[in-house]
Amino acid sequence: MKIKFIFNSIICLLILHSGYCQEYKRDNTWMLGYLAGPVPPFHEAGIDFNSGQADTFTVIREMTFFLTNAGICDTNGQLLFYTNGNYVSNRLHQMMPGTAGFNPGDHTTSSYPWGNAITQGAMIIPWPENPLQYVIIHMSSEDFTVNGWYYERPTSLMYSVIDMNLDSGLGDFTSIKNELLISDTLVNGRIAACKHANGRDWWIIAHETWSDQFYFFLMNPDTVYLHSSQHIGPVIIPQEDVIGSAVFTNDGNKLAYQTDSIITIYDFDRCTGTLSNALEIYFPDTLNLSLLSCSFSSSGRYLYACNNFHIFQIDMQAGDIAASKTIVATYDGFRTSHNFRTIFNQMKLAPDNKIYVSTAEGSYYFHEINDPDSAGILCDITQHSMILPSYLDALNALSMPNTPNYALGALTGSVCDSLSIGVNEIGDNAFGIIVFPNPANDKIYLKFNERYLFTKGEIRLYNVLGECVLTKLVHSQVDLLEISVHTLQQGIYSIVLISNENSESLGQISIIR
Repeated sequence: MKIKFIFNSIICLLILHSGYCQEYKRDNTWMLGYLAGPVPPFHEAGIDFNSGQADTFTVIREMTFFLTNAGICDTNGQLLFYTNGNYVSNRLHQMMPGTAGFNPGDHTTSSYPWGNAITQGAMIIPWPENPLQYVIIHMSSEDFTVNGWYYERPTSLMYSVIDMNLDSGLGDFTSIKNELLISDTLVNGRIAACKHANGRDWWIIAHETWSDQFYFFLMNPDTVYLHSSQHIGPVIIPQEDVIGSAVFTNDGNKLAYQTDSIITIYDFDRCTGTLSNALEIYFPDTLNLSLLSCSFSSSGRYLYACNNFHIFQIDMQAGDIAASKTIVATYDGFRTSHNFRTIFNQMKLAPDNKIYVSTAEGSYYFHEINDPDSAGILCDITQHSMILPSYLDALNALSMPNTPNYALGALTGSVCDSLSIGVNEIGDNAFGIIVFPNPANDKIYLKFNERYLFTKGEIRLYNVLGECVLTKLVHSQVDLLEISVHTLQQGIYSIVLISNENSESLGQISIIR
């Protein structure tokens, strides 16, 4: 195990940009556990991967988890804070002072304080170029009826910012709390994120329900905003949306999106934040056992999925990927001393490159896929082989932490590797006018600062030959200007503001296709 850990660290040094390699310890501490006694605080379990292998531990704390589970460590692998979707606790396992009112919604109210029942219902991402600030992407659910049918679904995606400078270095909420990213009826959870090709910014995805529409949000050093949307893949209806998962490969080039008994595999463009080549893989079951979770191996060669009684392996390099689906484990009938079955539930790739699988009925056992990058039964699945330390019958219920690949670097040589070619979200000009996104594909936006006043002006884009290829009138009353660039060819363009008989450069922006 330790040899593998050292080898992975060396690989990290070789393949990642120097500014991002240290990020690989961000998910080294997993907080786990459900009810462990009649009243809090509880003795709860966790796993520490800082030694290179899975070291279990217990800690006395208030928070329990049901399905929503997100946490983050510093670059040394030490826990900073975590959330169950109801509230946020710091590294001392104390509720953050500003947590009241976090993640509002019917579900948060009804499940408080035991934790939201939304798989992948939250995720924590370091704010780019803000080393002591972190963004929690989160959702709750609302109760509503449509045509006489009752539904409980998220109707918004929000984000909140934690600043580790606050509360004497333990961290607390800033004024950015429950900030709305989008208001729409969304599928349950499946919040996933992937580094932009520039190795700094982040793509965040969500999916509309009763629809085949994905939403793509971009996080840069200035803000988090809805970047684009795309109709692709199957329509997801509430009846087929109970528990599911979304996971990227470690290199960010593919996304597996699972719901009910379908996994759809997409190619993902880290430059544009778009999906393509949707491949639907069906898992029919005569007992009507829906899929519950999926996870890629460390290399991305194999995709694993499970229902309660089977674990499947899919070879991503097979000539016929869908036909490569094979069963690599079947529940062995084991029961705990409390007569709970250790049937399969949530799975997650860990920092030690194993995949761990939780149990559906709640227990202190985990299953392990010890060598996920090996074919067939050589992947070596050992059932109920990890025992989480328990006290007063501590259970884990269903949860697994929801974390992205923090260590992913820039896509070397890509036109979208904007940090290496000197093109950034423009915001450092003398007038504080922010231009985003950058790179752009279809539209760009100019956010104006009140420091710069003018009566009327014009935005001009010039190509590398100095030719004006686009103009847009702008008036002083506007604070956000949208400009369509879909007709422009791929390349780098200079942006100039003509106003008050003066010409002011706002910087350069990259258009990619």
